Amino acid sequence: MTYLTLGQLLEERKKGTQLVSEELETKQTIAPTVAVEAEVKEKSKDTLGRAKMLARFANVELNVRDLVDDWILITYDLPATEEGDIARQKFLKQAPKIGAVMHTKSVYLMPNTNACQTEAVELSKIGKVFIWKTQANDKKHARELTDLYDSKVKEMVNDLEDRMNRIRKHLNDKKEGISNRMLDKTLELFDNILFATAQRGDKKLYDKLTDIHNKLTILKADVESAN
Repeated sequence: MTYLTLGQLLEERKKGTQLVSEELETKQTIAPTVAVEAEVKEKSKDTLGRAKMLARFANVELNVRDLVDDWILITYDLPATEEGDIARQKFLKQAPKIGAVMHTKSVYLMPNTNACQTEAVELSKIGKVFIWKTQANDKKHARELTDLYDSKVKEMVNDLEDRMNRIRKHLNDKKEGISNRMLDKTLELFDNILFATAQRGDKKLYDKLTDIHNKLTILKADVESAN
């Protein structure tokens, strides 16, 4: 058996304390590093997703037309239950993404195109959601429906521009976190409007979106560089 002097015991304890301290320091260093790497990955993922969303603009095919004669009507009949409420919220969230605008309560309207038909079929899988095809009786009726659709899309554009202005203000006020959180929904709104405009065939609105797209691209870069 080996006996240690008091001095040796103190020296061993000191070494042990140093080892524990070094181990703790290593763990504390690794943890933030892992967190930072995860954050960088998440930011890269967000940046890529945002870039893809803006890149879709270059691939849009616009079938220009003054009036839309053929329409798709989407109606839903969902019960006032918890399950029905969930389905309703899902419908209300998905409808704008496929260019559907509210015509009357529980009735949504969208141009009858191949792309809209495909999206409408997907939407109908939510629950008691029904798809109807209809055609305007005459030019007057077609004009009324087209003007209604255009007015709803323009409301979305106004909302988009308002969001962009608020993001810019938050950036100027050094509120980078808020501007970053607002950016994703703003890009999604732009994507929804772009799809609706392409199906509608509105050249004036498309030209306006071209200008908005340029401003949004700059805004996106400014937000990401600030975060």
